[in-house]
Amino acid sequence: MRLFHYMVISKVCQNFAGLEVVATEASVSLFRFADLIPANRAIYEAGKNAKTVGWVNLAFVLLNRFLDIGDMIEENGDSADATLLDNTDFKQTDVPNDKLCIPVRPCVNGQLPLDERGVYEACLINWKKSSDPPATPCVLTGYPVFNSRLNSRHKGKKQIEKIGTVFS
Repeated sequence: MRLFHYMVISKVCQNFAGLEVVATEASVSLFRFADLIPANRAIYEAGKNAKTVGWVNLAFVLLNRFLDIGDMIEENGDSADATLLDNTDFKQTDVPNDKLCIPVRPCVNGQLPLDERGVYEACLINWKKSSDPPATPCVLTGYPVFNSRLNSRHKGKKQIEKIGTVFS
């Protein structure tokens, strides 16, 4: 059910000015379902959305992964095996490992963005502190919910009101 929810949120929010971040977060959250949807398409859409909102590091990592998957399929055809790809960028995420060039610009470090826990910002699991329970996913986007993220990323109450008007 969440898979379809995030797909709809991503597509709908892309069409409303000011909701591009919500669309991007929802598309990134789709990686958790890479065993149910085509991983290459999910990665491309999320990378494209990340580029649109100016998240150049995330866009770089995702679009490079998209190219890696394309190269693997082109070279191996039907015998392509995603487990042979280098997964170091996604090691400490909750993206399924088995589902998962552009020139480097000086402003891009080619690493996934981290949150206040020091783990990939879209990951529900705190790999740094395994005793922590998984974070609660945002009902709308699937990103982990933290008070600081609600206030900074979604710009607080005004953003939530705008989201409410789109879906009411």
